Amino acid sequence: MTHIEFVSARPAAARLTRLAALIGLALGGIQSAQATDYVWLGDADTLWTTGNKLVGSTFQSNWTPSGPPSAGLPSPVFIDNNPARNSTVQVSPASPVAANPFCPSSFNCGPGAAAARLTIDSGDTLVVGGSASFSDAINYTYGISRLVVVDTGGGTTITNNGTLRITSDGQFATLGISGHVTLSGTGQTLLSNGYTNDRATFNDNQVIFGYSTDANTLEIAAGHTLRGAGRLGYNGTLSSGRLVVINHGDVIADNPNSFLMVMTSPNTTPSVPYSLVNTGSMRAENGSRMWITTAMNNAGGVVEARNGSSIDLGASVLGGTLRTSGSGRIFTDGTNASATFLTSVTIEGRVEATSGNEMNFGLNGLTNTITNNGVIAFGNAHPRDVSATTYAKLRLFGDTALAGNGTVEFTDDAGNMIDYYGNIIGRVPVLTVGSGQTFRGVAQLRGEIVNQGRIEANGTVNAFTIASGGKITNQGTVDVSGAASVALQTGSPFQFVNQGELIVRSGSTMSGGLTQTAGVATVLGTLNGNVLLQGGLLKGTGTIVGNVSNSGGIFAPGTSPGTLTLSNYTQTGGDLVLEIDGDDPALRDHLIILGSGNFYGGRIVLDFSDYTGTGTGAVSFANLLEVGGTLRLAHPTTGSAATIEVIGLTPGRQATAAWNGKTLGVSLVSAVPEPETYALMLAGLGLIGLAAARRRR
Repeated sequence: MTHIEFVSARPAAARLTRLAALIGLALGGIQSAQATDYVWLGDADTLWTTGNKLVGSTFQSNWTPSGPPSAGLPSPVFIDNNPARNSTVQVSPASPVAANPFCPSSFNCGPGAAAARLTIDSGDTLVVGGSASFSDAINYTYGISRLVVVDTGGGTTITNNGTLRITSDGQFATLGISGHVTLSGTGQTLLSNGYTNDRATFNDNQVIFGYSTDANTLEIAAGHTLRGAGRLGYNGTLSSGRLVVINHGDVIADNPNSFLMVMTSPNTTPSVPYSLVNTGSMRAENGSRMWITTAMNNAGGVVEARNGSSIDLGASVLGGTLRTSGSGRIFTDGTNASATFLTSVTIEGRVEATSGNEMNFGLNGLTNTITNNGVIAFGNAHPRDVSATTYAKLRLFGDTALAGNGTVEFTDDAGNMIDYYGNIIGRVPVLTVGSGQTFRGVAQLRGEIVNQGRIEANGTVNAFTIASGGKITNQGTVDVSGAASVALQTGSPFQFVNQGELIVRSGSTMSGGLTQTAGVATVLGTLNGNVLLQGGLLKGTGTIVGNVSNSGGIFAPGTSPGTLTLSNYTQTGGDLVLEIDGDDPALRDHLIILGSGNFYGGRIVLDFSDYTGTGTGAVSFANLLEVGGTLRLAHPTTGSAATIEVIGLTPGRQATAAWNGKTLGVSLVSAVPEPETYALMLAGLGLIGLAAARRRR
């Protein structure tokens, strides 16, 4: 039979509220109705059991009214009868069980107690199970203890202003929820046991679960705290026992080196979109772990990992805030469609898709904004990971915008991937990196990114790679700074479209094609690929191992000034601007074309706007432009050709530009220019002044 023990610290006294006894339940379940409320009487320094007790020649009842019901639907239960009295009531087996925590047993077997409503006053404690370390009377349990709170219609409550503790030293100690039960009050509900940390694997034997066949809901009211280690919502070996958890209060994992597992399961009658709803706080602290395996509606709520603690997310999170502090970490679990989906969340701190795991954006193809004010990290080892996998994935299921001022970090591993699943929306989803965001590290991009922030290709071993089908449209900054043999790898020119700022740093290499329609591209290192210059400004002092085709942009070798080398150059429009700032060769631009130079349109502009050299007399500047292969100054079919213009001359100076074989030079003389020369100079200065100003910046 069930054994319910009571330990009181002070004499009994009258009170206005009524207490209820815990009702013994047979394995078969709950039976007929019982309308009476039960009050535990208690006695000073006396351990009362569920039956009557012989004291001298008098039988004293532990219950009022006389004796607890042996059968019937649970009645409301109240603990003690005096607000000034601190009492402890224990639900435990009828007698001590051998101390063997490894003995097997079914999760839901054995007798238990039940109540239709439960009230625990401030200072009172109700223990389900028991532990030697907590000195819980004589019947601390290695056996199975269970309390079921039953909704008899319209919902019921556990009003806990004291302590409700679910404690096991081995086998299960459980709180069953039948129907809709609200856990309220200013007290705390504690899941814990007496094991030391070296036996922490048994800290999950404290369980709150769904007792009835299907529709069970535990609602944690604002102001109430549920904390400790164990399982919330686990249905174990039961074929039923679903439980929805709605938290408006605080759910806290705080047992060091142990975990609180949140394993809710959705009702089917009626169906609910989320089996876990959090508008309050769910957090891990004090070196503990929380593992949330289920989908969560977190709108208005906070999920937080504090210093030294961690939280694992196993399903989708909709809305709310994910927060860490200090060394606290939030991890996403799973791969492909079973990985964690983040939709409309705000990140404060550090959230990681660790080695072998993924993070998905845009559940069911939803248009999604993630406000990242912290760090989203990919590819680091999980603290409990023992596999050799060193990469992680970000997968897009719907268009996603990253807002805020945070960072997305990838480890230097070629296996990291930004992937997509486009079947839901019928196309490749787009990830928009907001103006305050920074991407850095190494990944393969199979999806599409519109970058309005900053992307840093800074791998020291591997390249940030735009794989087949991937595309970056850069409206912000892409900084290629890695020491790897190739720091940024693209495919065709249309995989990387620059409309913002692209910098290839000295000592770094970008390999593959570039299409530029606006913005500025600066090549200080090596660009190994073809460039379609349709707009904006291309400049630098590095090397372009490929063909530059200028149809409408400004190509300005140097960085006020400097030398740039490329393979082949074709100009059908736009401008080629060479700057002369002084008489020393180091103060003028040099363009070295190793192969062919084709000048079929646009202008070749020689810019003296910042010239500080010889003020009078003649001076010549040779080798501004050198063509090592074939030079074509007119289109072989149409005859169209580029014009040569000189801008920025001071009054009283005149320039003559001429080709000497395959080399372009210019000479200055002192002269009084004709009026039309002034007009030409002013027109050229107006057309090209913007480019010169941008290069100087």
